[in-house]
Amino acid sequence: MSKKLGILLVAYSILLAGLSGLAYWLAPAIAMSITGTGIAGGVLCFIWGLRAIWGNRSKAWAILTLVPINFMVGSHAILFWAGGGEAVSGRQAMAIVATALFLLSIATLATIAYAGVLFDRDQGTPAMQPARR
Repeated sequence: MSKKLGILLVAYSILLAGLSGLAYWLAPAIAMSITGTGIAGGVLCFIWGLRAIWGNRSKAWAILTLVPINFMVGSHAILFWAGGGEAVSGRQAMAIVATALFLLSIATLATIAYAGVLFDRDQGTPAMQPARR
């Protein structure tokens, strides 16, 4: 990963932990698992982001952290929008926060996964480049 992606991952981790804390503040009865996921994922993404800023080029650990975060947050967004059987105050606000977290997480995952594939592609070694005439 590049330093730019490391900074993106650090910013994402702060937003993830902050929005997870907001979710717990809105509805503590139904937000325990999303809060735990957000804080644990935020800490791990913060570590991977700092490693990228310090020069580590591997993005495997960041992707392996972001995939379960996406599954957990996406499933909670669906459950909060579906409503469930019990009436809990703050469910609609939780649905909005969970959806925002899911969109943010999926965008971060896509950005990191496709970094270097679409736009930063190397031109290859001189032996691989076509001959000039």
